[in-house]
Amino acid sequence: MKLIDYETARLISRKSQKVVIKELNNLSLAPEQEIGYEFIRLLFMEFAKESIRFGNNRYDFLMYPHFFRERQLSSVITPILYRLCKGFVLAELPVHRNDSDNTCWADYWCIYKNYTFIIEMKHSRDILDTDSIREDSIVGRWKQMKKQLGSVKNEIRLFEEKTEGVIRIGLHFISSKSNKELDQSNIKNYQSKTKERLIRFGKKLKPDYAGCWLVPEKTVNFEGLAYPGVLLMGKIYSPIPHK
Repeated sequence: MKLIDYETARLISRKSQKVVIKELNNLSLAPEQEIGYEFIRLLFMEFAKESIRFGNNRYDFLMYPHFFRERQLSSVITPILYRLCKGFVLAELPVHRNDSDNTCWADYWCIYKNYTFIIEMKHSRDILDTDSIREDSIVGRWKQMKKQLGSVKNEIRLFEEKTEGVIRIGLHFISSKSNKELDQSNIKNYQSKTKERLIRFGKKLKPDYAGCWLVPEKTVNFEGLAYPGVLLMGKIYSPIPHK
């Protein structure tokens, strides 16, 4: 895999309905990673669309899944995977890590475009009051996610479904959080620094995908706090053939 230069990556914008996602482009992926990259981009766009349903005018409530924890993110990720993978999705697949007899669970197993995907997902919060990236919850969980994906390398070779191979995917959702509500100028300031923020996280975590959903301005503030954006850092491993 080529060494990624995040500084020279171009910031691109994708829009769909009321959704705006900014991404770092030109991350020098290997050809065999492109199917995983496509998968993450589709999933993130659908994640934003589904999340917006939880800012509901009809029922007068605001309850975005990223306000909470990883478990709540599954409320939107699971149905998205069901659609993208035409029903071939299973949550909490039992696996053995590092050839151990102890049973653990991969967050998701699914089939997309004739490839099996094993997905590990994490969620953290990035506190906007500081420019530092939290070592415990952000860096630590990123490392844990990669360790989990590495530990099933031998196990997934034994999967019996007749696909082109098994691709391991890491999805680390990071909610940008302010401990006070933000006025419009501060929200605009957050949005204007999207590329700078993605580069900072890119240098620290070395992801294969880096994107940020800019939450609609009228739904940024929530109960004295503010969540102006959600970052997604993605890790994509090359396909492993079935044994």
